[in-house]
Amino acid sequence: DELLKAGEAAKVAYEANMTVDSATWYARLLGYQGLPKDAIEVLTVALKKYPDSPKLLRHRAHRYFSIREFDKSIEDGLRSAKLYENKPLEREKLGPFPASPDVVQFYTYYHLGQAYFAKHDFDAAAKWFHRAGEIGEGTGGPPDVTASLYWEYLSLARGTHYAAAKELLKNYDIDLYDLRDN
Repeated sequence: DELLKAGEAAKVAYEANMTVDSATWYARLLGYQGLPKDAIEVLTVALKKYPDSPKLLRHRAHRYFSIREFDKSIEDGLRSAKLYENKPLEREKLGPFPASPDVVQFYTYYHLGQAYFAKHDFDAAAKWFHRAGEIGEGTGGPPDVTASLYWEYLSLARGTHYAAAKELLKNYDIDLYDLRDN
């Protein structure tokens, strides 16, 4: 299995030279294999060496979300977002599945939105989905715009901001053909 081989190679690289990128890649592959707690451990060890790495925090936030540790996910996500303020957008290595390169900040904000939504803090969720959407507009294309707008709409509606939710849809002009490769 290619995913297992990639995970083994990532582990070797991580153990030979732990960097932000080797730890992130190894943790991502563990997460893809359904091992989020192992991924969290790798990221936690790496954060001891690189405590101010917004990328490591973003990925640990995602894995905390995966195991429904929403408060920890939010804590790491907010810290990552703060560390990314006024920095250029960062793309990272493609995962093993067909996709475009991830923009780290998009997913930092998107997963913050998800964690707040899961805690029923719909106003905070809408704020973070909106920020993700701003990045998606410039970098991600129709799938990222659609995903962030969809969740922002749900957040506003669940937070009883119906007029604002309805307003979001006025400028949405993406159709299914635009999403065909997603």
